[in-house]
Amino acid sequence: NQDSTFLSRDLRFILSYRLGANGQFSVFTRQQATDRISTVGLSDLTVLPEVLNLTVASYGLGFSWNSFDDFFLPRRGVSINVKAAAGNKKITPDANIPNELVRDLDRKNLQYQFDLMFEKHSPFGSRIVMVNKLGGGLIVNDQLFRNDAYRLGGLNSIRGFNENLFFATRYLTTTLEGRLFFDGLSYFSAFADYGMIYDGFSEVPLTDHAFGLGAGISFSTEAGIFNFIYALGRSDLSGPLTVNQSKIHFGFTSRF
Repeated sequence: NQDSTFLSRDLRFILSYRLGANGQFSVFTRQQATDRISTVGLSDLTVLPEVLNLTVASYGLGFSWNSFDDFFLPRRGVSINVKAAAGNKKITPDANIPNELVRDLDRKNLQYQFDLMFEKHSPFGSRIVMVNKLGGGLIVNDQLFRNDAYRLGGLNSIRGFNENLFFATRYLTTTLEGRLFFDGLSYFSAFADYGMIYDGFSEVPLTDHAFGLGAGISFSTEAGIFNFIYALGRSDLSGPLTVNQSKIHFGFTSRF
């Protein structure tokens, strides 16, 4: 995973234990590493940059439970996924950064992360399904950087924005979506997405409120389900909803 300033590597190992027909308990380890892509201009900085080379080795617990009638395309049921992790974070500042900016850094410390995802599908008659989603995440550390953050925006989070547009060290997202099925695996949809995003790493941390509104179609093919979505997005930083800033999202899901 990367943007124009850094490259990320993320390795996870998970052991899971089934809890009856619907639940699952897991233990996991995660190794994250991020590195700056460019060092140009570092020696001229007067404040600490938002991106530093760092690694996080964390260990955690997870619990998930769902009562979906179909894991691939549910029409009824609830899903809950909770994770908590703690890890050792190591910061390795680039040698080009002025020493007075990094000498007070705590280069080894503990970092915590908590995640929650909730999803509910409620049928109304034989063709209409209402979908409610709630998600949240929190990263806790006294020294947070842009490359610590969650990436939000796009098809799988807040529609109406570019993929991974938002950086957040804590966030809350919610979705309300109505689906009108016209065959067993195909439907029209209309939705509203909302996200409260806190960056936590800027010199002056900011809270942004993002809102996405749109409609789409998902239809079944022999290979899987294809999604086409048209959405408008607005946030405190990007300004009001405008058609010239609208986004088209494409997605594809295959069943194996």
